[in-house]
Order: sequence, then C-alpha cells, then structure tokens
Amino acid sequence: MTKTERIQQRNGRVITAVIILASMIILAILILSQSETYAIESESNTTHYKYVKQYTLDATYIGDGNFVDENGNEWAIDEEDYTKGKVYSMVMHDNATPDNIEDDVIVNIR
Repeated sequence: MTKTERIQQRNGRVITAVIILASMIILAILILSQSETYAIESESNTTHYKYVKQYTLDATYIGDGNFVDENGNEWAIDEEDYTKGKVYSMVMHDNATPDNIEDDVIVNIR
C-alpha cells in the first residue's frame, strides 16, 4: 500500500467516524426533545410559577370519560365526545411533581 492510499484510507475512516458521531448527536437531541419543560402559574399564588414537564401518552378510551394508558393507569375527563375502544394521544404535564403521576394534568387529547 502506498502512502497516498494510506492517507485516502485514513481520510475515509475519519469521515465515517464524523458522520457516525453527528448521527448520534442528532439522535440524542431528538430523544431529549420529546418532552418539553415550561412554567405555569402556581394555584396558590399567581405571582409564583412552577416548572412542569410535558409528555405524551397513548391511551384507549373505555367510555364514561375514562382512558386507560399504555401503562395501565386510568385517566378521567369531563367530556365524552370520544369513540370507545379508539387509541388517542394524550398530551399531559407532570404538575411540577415528576415522581408522582397522581396529580398529572391532561392538556390535550388528539
């Protein structure tokens, strides 16, 4: 193998490594951007804010304003304008309690 061939081989490996690294960075950004954090007013004091994390769950409508998500948790809403047995995407936020799902809030149902 000549010196020129070794340089071309090395350059090819460097380009491949850069492409793989860039792909991994883009994938990490896409995974991390699936949830969104923002501030909402606190219920007790409107001059204070709390940071909530928004996320999405797939849930099946079981009737009477109730949904069952992919983890088996049941969520209730006041509306009943949904098709029983159909899977919906629920946009929710954690109400500033990331370790407790009991107070999570349904923001939107698609």
